[in-house]
Amino acid sequence: MSNLSSLNADTSWLLTIKHPSSSKSYNILIDPWLVGPQIDINYYFNRQTHAITPTVSSITNDGGDTTETEATTTTTTETTESTKEGHLPPIDAIIISHEFSDHCNYHTLKTADHTRTRVYAHPAAVQIIKEFKLFDDENIFEIPVKGRGVDMDMEMDIITTRRSSTTADSNNSITERQEDKREGDLEEEEEENTGISIVYIPTNSYTDFTGIRLHGCMMIKIWNKYSIVYSPHGIPSSALREEYTKSESKWNQGLDCLALLHGFNDITLGLSMWIGSALNLGMGSGADACEVLKARKWIRTHDEDKNGFGIVAWLLCKRDRTRAESQELVRKRGLKTEVLELGNGEAVELL
Repeated sequence: MSNLSSLNADTSWLLTIKHPSSSKSYNILIDPWLVGPQIDINYYFNRQTHAITPTVSSITNDGGDTTETEATTTTTTETTESTKEGHLPPIDAIIISHEFSDHCNYHTLKTADHTRTRVYAHPAAVQIIKEFKLFDDENIFEIPVKGRGVDMDMEMDIITTRRSSTTADSNNSITERQEDKREGDLEEEEEENTGISIVYIPTNSYTDFTGIRLHGCMMIKIWNKYSIVYSPHGIPSSALREEYTKSESKWNQGLDCLALLHGFNDITLGLSMWIGSALNLGMGSGADACEVLKARKWIRTHDEDKNGFGIVAWLLCKRDRTRAESQELVRKRGLKTEVLELGNGEAVELL
């Protein structure tokens, strides 16, 4: 069984994955921003805060405050016991997709168990996390980025139930797969590729400076059978199709995409929706990704209407989209993807 829980109204998630042949579960945090503001460069350039208080206020169980929110009308969701009680279960790993503080938040990471938890981050975020001086360097890992000396058969193991050492190309900063076995974890299994691993696919557009920094996706592979794709700012469908459908790539062949996490809203930074740089690619990009991935579910993310101050807030242009519009779009394309919008603190069973 795998569950995905929303920890705020924006893009912080708890992914709980149960091993198929044991009672062991793994808890993975994705882009946790639970306390403190988002500040990029300085207060006057970009400062944002949550409009809705996150369900939990700490990664560790320190009795953080919670705020009850109204549930959505989605019938397939429920509130998890951990978030309902205002705390999280012990976290095995944290995934950071971007270097910006709404994804890589110092105040939130400060509340983690720095001796136990490992952090897996996009290369642009790794140095920032090291500068936080919260985690030991040996607990911070750089996620392989496709196109930087990495092919789709090379990924970073987050959780593994086997011993493994795979040397990559010399241009790749990841030279050895890491083992994340802890005392009391599963016994080693004979079969290969039974863990949880991750790789990052970037945009294939190199003319848009904003897109180069924002657009892409994290692809999480589970038990060599399933995938979860996390793309908070979107990814051009051509980039995803190019990497996901390569016949020579064994990394994703035959994977059942349980969920795509992608926003609905079109957001640009500029004078208007038509004159500016795209920050979030929105509904059309999400539908394109569902078509490539054949995703079972498309779950809305990174669409919170946050409290903003500064230059960025003044230049943001947004076109709001609804779940109904997104569901209708995938229906018109002949897809069976279920489109969901989880409320703050709600969860959905993926498997």
